[in-house]
Amino acid sequence: MSYTKGPWRITLLNSMGKLEKDCMPGVELAIATIEFHRGKETDKANARLLAAAPKLLEACEEVIELLTRINAIGNYGRRTKRKIEQLVEEVKEG
Repeated sequence: MSYTKGPWRITLLNSMGKLEKDCMPGVELAIATIEFHRGKETDKANARLLAAAPKLLEACEEVIELLTRINAIGNYGRRTKRKIEQLVEEVKEG
């Protein structure tokens, strides 16, 4: 899977948002332009969630590795690991 590594940030402009990453000082890479219509607070929350995507994916991958290493005991650990693995695969497959 190939995606633009984080950190990402969102700039909100009226009903539009721009998802960006700093490449070097003064140079930004536009990842996506998003149109928002849910209301100011919901739009901000959605923007924060989008901007956090690379960190969330990394955290999921770390949890999978941790659960694999400690050989989680019981169905709860296995079920959680399986759910996270499925989520990561969905993200990677698009």
